[in-house]
Amino acid sequence: KEALARSLNNVSAYLITKGGTSPQAVKQLIGGMGIDTSKVPAVPSIALGACELTLYEQVGAINCFPNQGEYVKPYFIVKICDKNDHLIYEEKPRMNDPMSQLLAFQTVCLMRGVVEHGTGYRLKTTYGLNFPIAGKTGTTNNHSDAWFVGYSPMLTCGVWVGCDDRSAHFNSMANGQGSRAAMPVFGLFM
Repeated sequence: KEALARSLNNVSAYLITKGGTSPQAVKQLIGGMGIDTSKVPAVPSIALGACELTLYEQVGAINCFPNQGEYVKPYFIVKICDKNDHLIYEEKPRMNDPMSQLLAFQTVCLMRGVVEHGTGYRLKTTYGLNFPIAGKTGTTNNHSDAWFVGYSPMLTCGVWVGCDDRSAHFNSMANGQGSRAAMPVFGLFM
């Protein structure tokens, strides 16, 4: 819990190879969480986020944790009605259960540590989010991307700050890490 809270990624790298799991098992799990696994290599570095995911995929996947292990495919349009309020289209949620309720609950407990005393601590102190909340910061190589994905029991939100052009990046880790560049946007929104 402490390693996840403080982004000590060497612990994650160790656990994916020695902790009773495998990169292939992780790849299979995240496939059930809405992530396109064709771009995810079954290698230990996936524990460090060494693959390109969209914010859409990240938010959909992380929503499994507060949703008790159930994946609900994110959608934008709930329904469309004509001027007389006759239903033209209604989205039917697509769901599956990629993990047990126990695993989802354990992950929520781990991710609460990020906000309680880790890289997301300022959500409580600076932004005054004094309700149940959990999440994870992230920073890519060369400070090209900063992100924060988190949730309360009622809302899941993700923030990405970066540039599609990899030559553009933050000038330092101090400015480009997820807790500095993306988490404040999450804090203000929530």
